Amino acid sequence: MSEMIYVMGAGRSGTTLVDIILGNAKHITSLGELNRYSVCNGKVSEQSLQDTKDFWALFYEDFESKEVDWEELTRAVRKHEYHTSIYSVFLYGIGHSFQKYKAYILKFFDCLYPKIETQFFVDSSKYPLRLWHLLRLDIPVKACVYVKRNPTDVVRSFRKKGIEQPPKGAFMSCLYLMVVHALCGLTMNLLKKRKIICAVLDYNQLVQNPVETLKKLENQLGIDIGDVIKKVKTGDSFKTGCLFDGNRIRFKERISLDIKQKKVSSTYSTSERLIYALNSFWWP
Repeated sequence: MSEMIYVMGAGRSGTTLVDIILGNAKHITSLGELNRYSVCNGKVSEQSLQDTKDFWALFYEDFESKEVDWEELTRAVRKHEYHTSIYSVFLYGIGHSFQKYKAYILKFFDCLYPKIETQFFVDSSKYPLRLWHLLRLDIPVKACVYVKRNPTDVVRSFRKKGIEQPPKGAFMSCLYLMVVHALCGLTMNLLKKRKIICAVLDYNQLVQNPVETLKKLENQLGIDIGDVIKKVKTGDSFKTGCLFDGNRIRFKERISLDIKQKKVSSTYSTSERLIYALNSFWWP
């Protein structure tokens, strides 16, 4: 049975990019944000690549998705995985909603495992609470990669409009980041107690010095990603894989780190410096 590499972190922090990069290792399959399956009624975007559509169409049939009450299932998922659902950790196993959620998760992975031909697969759902519940339901997790990015850059990114995720103002973005960082820190402590590998990857270091950053990640994970590092050294592009959901870069057949290496302004306003200071305090 394949083991999961879970990628967590805030939105706009580069989790999809990390998912794709890891998925280019010969023994790792990249699958994107699997938590979005219920929200999307089991269907990938029409913009998805044909291989992605084919993979998830087969899964849709095996999962018997036509018989699913998507609204009820989505409510159960949100109730247990979203950042505002921290109370669900303490009410574990209580109520009809959790039983619905548990049955869904177990069935989902029972259908998924036979379709994965590699030793590992990546779930870049981001949510720390999802990982808590997956562990409690005995879903095999090999490692977790916590992706962090300069919080000021994340806040700037959240101001962008016309993309999949809705924009956020500076205050709400800052509050969101602090909550996510705090939950990620708690999750990392849980992983250490369970003796599960937890790696930390700095997005800014990844785009500025990808070879050294990926070598460090390889050492932290204890998983060979030498073929990925070789691609970076030779300037080869990465195949995006069959990502169910995630950043819009998944719609490209191949991507290169070059497309992410945009020069980021080092000049920050007073409010942006405050955002950086507040969030740096919460960084695990």
